[in-house]
Amino acid sequence: MLIMGRASATFENWQSEWLQLIFQAVQLLAAKHVMFRAGARDLERIEAKIDHLIRKASE
Repeated sequence: MLIMGRASATFENWQSEWLQLIFQAVQLLAAKHVMFRAGARDLERIEAKIDHLIRKASE
């Protein structure tokens, strides 16, 4: 009976660890998505400003 209790506790611990690992991976992917989306928007804004400056300079 003691072995079954330990096995059950070990399984619950592993289950909890895997669940935490998956949750952290999802959080990191979400943070990466938000950071790179913001970076892409900033890059597009900078490119638009450069294009505007080039058009003004060629006039």
